[in-house]
Amino acid sequence: MGVLTLRRGKYSPSSSPCGSSPSCGSSPPTSSSSSRRARGASPGKKIMKIRLIREETGLPLGLGMTLLRRICHGLDSAACGIGYLWPAWDAKGQTFADKVMRTVVVRTQ
Repeated sequence: MGVLTLRRGKYSPSSSPCGSSPSCGSSPPTSSSSSRRARGASPGKKIMKIRLIREETGLPLGLGMTLLRRICHGLDSAACGIGYLWPAWDAKGQTFADKVMRTVVVRTQ
C-alpha cells in the first residue's frame, strides 16, 4: 500500500504519507493547474511531499493528461466508491483512475 519514492528517475515502494485517504491521489479543483503542470504536484501534494508521474517515463503529466485523469476519477466513484479504497490493497497504491492513466504517486525528497 502506498506511495512510491522517486530517486534519480526511478521509483520504489514506500508507505503512504496519507494512508488510504481517498483524497491522496487527487487535487482539489481550485488548485493551480500551472503548478501541477510544472512540477507534477498541486499545492497540497507539495505540502505532503508527493507528486504524480507517468509510470513508464517518470515524468510529470501535462495539463491535458491531468485534466483527463480528473475525469477518470469518475471510475473511482462508480461501484460505491470502491476505486477510492483500492489503493489500500494495491501494490502501487493506485486508484482506478491511476491504473487507466498509468500514473503513480511518488514521494519527493
